[in-house]
Amino acid sequence: MLDNEDVEPSLGSCCVCEKYGPTVRNTFMLDKLGVIPGHGWGCATCKIPPDGASVVLCDDCAKQNLKFKYACRGYPATDGRVDLNVLTTPFYHNPFLHMESWSSSSPQEGEPECTCALCFTVIGAPKEDSKWDLHDPNCVGCDVCNLAIRLNAHKKEIRFHQKCFTEVHKMGFVTIDKSNQVVH
Repeated sequence: MLDNEDVEPSLGSCCVCEKYGPTVRNTFMLDKLGVIPGHGWGCATCKIPPDGASVVLCDDCAKQNLKFKYACRGYPATDGRVDLNVLTTPFYHNPFLHMESWSSSSPQEGEPECTCALCFTVIGAPKEDSKWDLHDPNCVGCDVCNLAIRLNAHKKEIRFHQKCFTEVHKMGFVTIDKSNQVVH
């Protein structure tokens, strides 16, 4: 969020509460393809075009971590909004081209450094987390006990949630050969 109250951006309506004004200034990239090609976010490193969808939120909605109702159709200030449910096609960075998501360490699940290279959230819960008290010991792969899928190259490691790795595989960023080895 911006701290400077003198800045008065004009980004259209908040994608949650629909209000307009200078506090609508918090922008977020979505992992979905936008409606208007060339009017979204892109990445020069991945060589993906600026076709990704985004949302803008007012300061109040950004602080409350509310669910988005709408997304920007394209440019936030000029292209209007679209119902979030219209956006169904995935749109991601290629994590293998972003070396900053690779690490020379191998942190344990639940540690803040054990972050998924696709969704950028921590994988698993630390053993001292109270979520483990209610956890089913027969569970496999929930947000508490999820194990990282770890890929290594050039003495570096990249990590994914199991569900995120499935998405990376579907997107064609990795393939699995006949001997179940990952090739990227």
